[in-house]
Amino acid sequence: MNTEQLLSQGLSIYCEKGVGNLATQPLNALSNLAIFISAYFSYRLVVSSGTKSRVVRLLPLILILIGLGSALWHGAPHYLTNWADTLSIAIFLLFVFYYLLGKLFSEKEYVLLVLLVFLAVEAPFIFGIFPSLNGFISYVIALLFALSILFSVLKKYKLSLKLPAVIITLFLTAFFFRTTDIYLCGMFPVGTHFLWHILNSFMFYLVVKLMIVLEKAR
Repeated sequence: MNTEQLLSQGLSIYCEKGVGNLATQPLNALSNLAIFISAYFSYRLVVSSGTKSRVVRLLPLILILIGLGSALWHGAPHYLTNWADTLSIAIFLLFVFYYLLGKLFSEKEYVLLVLLVFLAVEAPFIFGIFPSLNGFISYVIALLFALSILFSVLKKYKLSLKLPAVIITLFLTAFFFRTTDIYLCGMFPVGTHFLWHILNSFMFYLVVKLMIVLEKAR
């Protein structure tokens, strides 16, 4: 059963139950404060770095959109708020991928071609043509795509693996809590999805930091 079917039946895909009111998933909704905090510190980092990259300078704003989209989705589950959550994350990913691919290819045509391939693979799962298992498959695809690009960039510029390793560890830990949330309801009635938000807020900040480091790489 996909997300839209669950919503139509008044069911939740998270341990925090209830659909259709602003207090539906209070912990999941409030935990998005961590993302707003991440956006603030990312903004400070971007300003202090003096980066000239328009992509990097826009990331704090996109993080605000992610926080808003996720808070709306968990606070008032609906088809529209689900899309607000999904699209804001997709925009962040596309900006990051666009930037990383730009470090690999000097021709923008190649960058756009790779992004189109990524979208072509992801689209059937995002739009429900194929089952995504509550987004699990979509995130796995994005993770594999991100790792392949990231390691190619790191190899090209001979950069340290330390910061990327922390980012990957944070994401995998967050992804674990996102995936296991629905299976741990008996042990934790509020679930573990809120940890996905909190851990990702740290990851988002470090992604911005990594992109600033990469900007100086030659």
